Amino acid sequence: MANIQLINLGKDEEPELSQMVRRGRWSRSEIKRAQILLLADKEKDISNNEIAKRLNCGRETARRVRSRYIADGLKAAIFDRPRSGQPKKLSEKEEAYVVAIACSEAPAGYAHWTLKMVRDRVNKKRKDNPISVKPIIRIFLQNQLKPWREKNVGDSGDHA
Repeated sequence: MANIQLINLGKDEEPELSQMVRRGRWSRSEIKRAQILLLADKEKDISNNEIAKRLNCGRETARRVRSRYIADGLKAAIFDRPRSGQPKKLSEKEEAYVVAIACSEAPAGYAHWTLKMVRDRVNKKRKDNPISVKPIIRIFLQNQLKPWREKNVGDSGDHA
């Protein structure tokens, strides 16, 4: 039983974790981590293998949760760290260009701009790194643009 990381929950932590498990408002992984800590606190000499068997999780998961609790506390053990996400496809200047296109007059022969037409116009400037319509959709949503409407402007909220 060497290398067992002893968990000693604080007097406020045990009820908080028990409530978390009972209420079930958190993700499955967060509840599983709470269960790991509760079991490790209740049975001091329990191994990561035994926790994994009883809670139907991986041995490494039990070890990682215990280590995070000891090193960084309860919140770090239960909740995932924020992730950076994928970098933006367009710079702020390029996003402003998309907005300007959508708010401008549609090309001759068209009643309004389509997503593909805006994408093609942007890609003419970005020959080395073309984009799909997804970043354009995101920009339209952020700026409340609806180029398919008769009046090609964002919704100001003024409705008469």
